[in-house]
Amino acid sequence: MQARDGYFVLGLPLLPGFICRIDGSFAKVVRADALYPSVFLPRGFHVVDFYFVSWPFVAGVGIAWATLLLLTYWVVGRKGVLWVTRAMLLAVVPLAVLLWVALYAGPSFNTSYFWQVPL
Repeated sequence: MQARDGYFVLGLPLLPGFICRIDGSFAKVVRADALYPSVFLPRGFHVVDFYFVSWPFVAGVGIAWATLLLLTYWVVGRKGVLWVTRAMLLAVVPLAVLLWVALYAGPSFNTSYFWQVPL
C-alpha cells in the first residue's frame, strides 16, 4: 500500500495553546472530530512537532514574580525587619525551581512530540 496525503491527529484535547511545526515550518492546527488537534501532511517523510503554550500560565508566572519582587522591595525598604527580607529572598529559590520544572522539565509546557511518517 502506498502512502497518501492525509491528516495527522494528535490524541490530546484541542486547546487554544497548540502550535505545530512540520519540517521546521509552522503549520495551521485544525480541529478533528470536534475534539482533537490535527495538521495536514502531504505524502512523504515529515517530522511533526506539536507544542503547547499555556498563555494564562505564563501571565500568572509573570504576576507572581512581579508581586514577589514588589513585596521584597517594599520589605527591604523598611529597616529592622531583616528576617522577613531573608525569608522573602529565600522564597525565590523554590519559585525558580518550580518555574524550571514547569517551563522546561515538566510534561505539559513546551513539550514537543516527534513523529516520522515514512513514504
